[in-house]
Amino acid sequence: MAVPGAMGSLLVFNTNDGSVVKVLTGLTGGWRDVAFTPDGQYLLGASEASSRLTAIVWRTSNWSRYREIRASLPHWLRAVALSPDARWLAAGGWNYLQIYDLDTGEKVTDVPQPGRYVYSLQFSPNGQYLASANGGTAAKLWRVSDWSEVRTLAEMLPENVSLAYSPDGRYLALSAGSSVRVWNTSSWDAPLYTLDRGSFESAVPVVFTADSQFVVTRWNASTVKVFGAADGVEHRSIALSITVAPFLYGLAVRGSTDLYTGIYDQQELNRCLSLARAGHRRLGVERLERGVHLHAG
Repeated sequence: MAVPGAMGSLLVFNTNDGSVVKVLTGLTGGWRDVAFTPDGQYLLGASEASSRLTAIVWRTSNWSRYREIRASLPHWLRAVALSPDARWLAAGGWNYLQIYDLDTGEKVTDVPQPGRYVYSLQFSPNGQYLASANGGTAAKLWRVSDWSEVRTLAEMLPENVSLAYSPDGRYLALSAGSSVRVWNTSSWDAPLYTLDRGSFESAVPVVFTADSQFVVTRWNASTVKVFGAADGVEHRSIALSITVAPFLYGLAVRGSTDLYTGIYDQQELNRCLSLARAGHRRLGVERLERGVHLHAG
């Protein structure tokens, strides 16, 4: 498990006993994110300070640096994604999406954007496509071979957007405001189904279970629900036991049975922020074990 630490570091934990395996350095302060490749062979750490991107890819076998990019950005960074083969880095922010070749360290293209912030980026598990979602405008699909647009998935989106591919690549989910739409990636026709959360429009993470059988999302301020990935049929509803100022920063899912939630009341949130300042941050987590992801919202 990897989490952003203090002073531009990443902390890698052993999830069995909670011990720190490695402290990786080299990132800047400011906005940060972490991501493992699906095979667990590489770990990406990315940070942005004063519109300067720092991205480092480490080999998880010995924690040596595999690739590193430092570049100027047009504006603040809001989303990054690493291709499954660790070849491409996608970086998005205010009306920009830049693609970097990690083999050469050079920017290869600026992908035209529909406006506003790119808030979510996801490569398909086979590395052939990149999905992007811009808060307030549109979600689009791009072909990695030439970075051309394949199609617009949805338009007139609200500000809160989040994308997730199923581990087997069969489904793509878009959480946007009060709805979750799921596509079958074999055809990219109209969404297979849409889950409607009514008036609940907070920033909502969406994830698939490691076996790709279920999609999990926050349903309202006090509930998380589990649906069949293929048909959208509800399988489980989980009440959240929170009494003060609830925050749901992420969902972590293992297999098809175990559900973990990054849920904190205000007191717990303050404690986490205190731990973060000490270099033991609990928000913004990427776990090496396949199918387990917990991200800061």
